[in-house]
Amino acid sequence: MEKGRKMGEKQRWKLFWIGSLIPSLLLGGILALGSRGEGLNRDGVIVKLDDSGRKLWAKIVDSGGGELLRCGVDLGSDGYMLGGSRVDPAGVQRGWLIGVGKNGETLWNLQFEGLKSFYQMVPGKTGGYIAVAQNQKGDAVILKLDKLGRQIWRRKLGIYHNTEGRAILSLGGVGYLIVGTKLYIKRHHKGLIIKTDDQGHKLWGLEIGGNGNVSLNGAVELPTGEIAVVGEIHLPSGYWGGVVVKLAPDGTEKWIRFFHSGKKTRFTGVYTANNEIIAVGTSTGWGRGKGDGVALSYSFDGHPLWLKTFGTPNKEEVEFLLPTLVGSVAFGSTTSTKPRGWVVPLNSTAKPYWRYVTPFPCTFWGGVIELPSSSQR
Repeated sequence: MEKGRKMGEKQRWKLFWIGSLIPSLLLGGILALGSRGEGLNRDGVIVKLDDSGRKLWAKIVDSGGGELLRCGVDLGSDGYMLGGSRVDPAGVQRGWLIGVGKNGETLWNLQFEGLKSFYQMVPGKTGGYIAVAQNQKGDAVILKLDKLGRQIWRRKLGIYHNTEGRAILSLGGVGYLIVGTKLYIKRHHKGLIIKTDDQGHKLWGLEIGGNGNVSLNGAVELPTGEIAVVGEIHLPSGYWGGVVVKLAPDGTEKWIRFFHSGKKTRFTGVYTANNEIIAVGTSTGWGRGKGDGVALSYSFDGHPLWLKTFGTPNKEEVEFLLPTLVGSVAFGSTTSTKPRGWVVPLNSTAKPYWRYVTPFPCTFWGGVIELPSSSQR
């Protein structure tokens, strides 16, 4: 009996240990993307992590200008396509793409005339890859690219000027959803949401905002086909809070919620799990470092369910969030004296699996989630 009891305990611990690993094993790896330095001394930063947060390799990209990496896609055995912006020695900023192999080697390098920066990329519905960017005139654009970064088509998103598309969502039905900002006079801006068809043609667009500045930073499609969009609102009174908007598939607003911690709060990404909408960002109202990651859950009908924070004794900023199969991965920085790159995978209830911090100053502005099967595609 004693032997049987011990065997049972051993088996239970084994199952617990395996079960605790399964969520993180749904990630084949993480590529954290960002920059270090300033101006023409700014360099692109790439750090490859395994699913337990161990660094596999790191790469500094310096092509003689000022480089910043924001986004990318996993190309399977062909490596990764990464995007951002590059300022040349003459001070001209252009959209910038590089191809990187699985071990970090640079495969190709492209600059795009007429573009200022790439912001996010996703696999295309009909092949290729879809990117949202900003052109030199300040208009949000959507592009289709092949795996070598070559442009297949480019569309300006409607007739909007002074717009910035900060994130793109591939919808389960037709098309893509782009969220960002539209700038008006005197630095006043509204949140912008645009839906396109599969070929990048605008189907509808709407603006969110009143007498305050609204920026929209992320979106997620719910199992119902509805959409949750998150961002931030800054009022003349000094109020700076997070905003969550739920939309019907046709763009009709279902509800809007605001969150303020007493100081600055901004939501930079969102994911869905357990029939909840989980908005993630940063708040300066909590934390020993007066700046922590924050996650706020809402039911699908808009009721707040729980609030959690995650961070260290230092000040943290979550700059970007990518959903995974079981939660999300937050990218940003943690600051003691100088910002250092910070990566935090979160489970379905916003509990961190682990944290990775770079040993050198930098900020992560985005990343790539690599699935285990990607190398076999």
